[in-house]
Amino acid sequence: MGLERTAGTPFVPDDVSDVMVVAGPARSYRNNVHEEIKLVQVTGSGFTVRRRGTVHHAAPGELIALHGDDAHSGAPDDLESGSWRMMCLSPSVIAEVMPTSAMRFGDVVIGDRALANQFRSLHTLLYQPGGSPGSALNRQGGLLEFVSALALRSDRSEGPGSAGFGRTAAMIRDYLRENISRNVTLDELSGITGTSKYQLVRACTAHFGLPPHKLHVRLRLDYVRWMLRRGMDIAEIAYATGFHDQPHLTRVFTAAYGITPANYRSSFQGTARRSWTSSAAQERTRPTEPSAPTVFVRSSERETMTRIEKIEFTSDGHRIVGDLHLPEPGTERGAVVLTGPFSGVREQVTGYYAERFAQRGYVALSFDHRNWGDSEGLPRQHEDATAKVSDLRHAVSFVAARPEVDADKIAMCGVCLGGIYATQLAAFDPRIKSVALIAAAYNNPSLIRNRFGADNFAALMDQFAQITQRQSDSGAVEYWPAVNPEGMPAGNPGPEPFEYYGTDRGARPGWENRCTAMSVLQELTLDVDAYLPLLTTPLLIVHGRGDQAIPVGDAEAAYAKAHEPKQLLVLDTTNHIDLYDDDTYVLPAIDRAVAHFDRNL
Repeated sequence: MGLERTAGTPFVPDDVSDVMVVAGPARSYRNNVHEEIKLVQVTGSGFTVRRRGTVHHAAPGELIALHGDDAHSGAPDDLESGSWRMMCLSPSVIAEVMPTSAMRFGDVVIGDRALANQFRSLHTLLYQPGGSPGSALNRQGGLLEFVSALALRSDRSEGPGSAGFGRTAAMIRDYLRENISRNVTLDELSGITGTSKYQLVRACTAHFGLPPHKLHVRLRLDYVRWMLRRGMDIAEIAYATGFHDQPHLTRVFTAAYGITPANYRSSFQGTARRSWTSSAAQERTRPTEPSAPTVFVRSSERETMTRIEKIEFTSDGHRIVGDLHLPEPGTERGAVVLTGPFSGVREQVTGYYAERFAQRGYVALSFDHRNWGDSEGLPRQHEDATAKVSDLRHAVSFVAARPEVDADKIAMCGVCLGGIYATQLAAFDPRIKSVALIAAAYNNPSLIRNRFGADNFAALMDQFAQITQRQSDSGAVEYWPAVNPEGMPAGNPGPEPFEYYGTDRGARPGWENRCTAMSVLQELTLDVDAYLPLLTTPLLIVHGRGDQAIPVGDAEAAYAKAHEPKQLLVLDTTNHIDLYDDDTYVLPAIDRAVAHFDRNL
């Protein structure tokens, strides 16, 4: 208790091992899952929590309560002035008052000033930044008094979703815990739960906010933190928890918590070792990172070694995060800036294409547009057409300034909805010398209205008007699933988008299955026909013959409207997402795009 403590460093009192406390500058975090009850109080700023597609906002000083096993993200309104007190209550201390599973909160913001004041007093008593030992009995008694008061504010529900979902989700979680180091399959989970793969994924996602594979990663990270607190060797921890090796563990851990395993372990040196899993790393501030290390990727035999550099640039005051895929060093090269599907993040389709462009000798940039992935911007998961085009413009500026790039040889590649944004920017930015649209969308409002039917389209516009009014009245942003195999509401309804995004095929740490409801209005009212006639840049269109989401006729019509020079390649795909990651179709598309860029750059 007498040790000096650094702001933001997690601390476990010697005589109250059931609780961990943190204090320091408030920071953003994303997709946290933990076993403990987490309590947050922010002063000097409001604080926004996003959980299960719902946004909760706490005024300065209000108490936020988050139960375990529930994915959530949070951010202060003002990073400069916000500071937080945080407390993590282990299951054992909750069990002193009520069954742990019964302490749940429908609204994460508890509007009880007395309880907030009680929390603040207890936090000060436990944290003791001045090093005063205080009274063990006072601390222990104060903790139980607070937990008892907190229990009265619990809704005592059985948690989100139906009871059947809860039982299935619990079986999934327990099985994943028991097989923490194994590569568990959906077939196994289907067997132990007695449900279909679709139903078990749905149950797990509904109950925990994460599909099984992401839940397994989070449970592994829980064990990792438990072992790190005990000072175990990191390489041994990686092996014991199912990671490929120590570097793999370090990448996943750092991406999840903003701190390396080694630094997390060292933060507990001199602290009594406890018998419960801490979630304190999730509360660590995300430090400003130095230049990211280069990650080398082995390409196929006929291609060269490439490297990936994590980069940042600014777009309209927002920090944009990207991956720059670099070929072997040499003379100045051409560059390709990529933009991709609705809700996509840089590790998905654009990253897949960027790596293959780099293998062919091009510098290629995939990045998270503002509001998505690791980039800044609010509201989160919001499709902003104007902002995306601005992000692309700044991405071109970033690439043009790189020493590896010949600024007169910049191309743009748009996949799916990104094709519209690529077309719009290229129509007005002469720095872009060549454009490739692959499996692109060719939306215009008349086309979308005809596809929906006039009555359905009008009803949908009425729904968006109601959402707009509700958001204006309440200040809360409404969210829909990004993909939904059963149809609307969703950004991309139907089984095919879910086959990519809702399964291991497209799952990536930075992707979330949600989008603002108003993103869909943005998507449906885009108009490529406003820009295509103005595009004089050499154009390549690649499309799939079997694409049902965006019929090949749309691509052929766009090709007919486009100016020369232009090319059209139609591949014999079976669906839309074949051109996302199936090399049977992606590699021919890359071959043609590279030839197109070589000819025109």
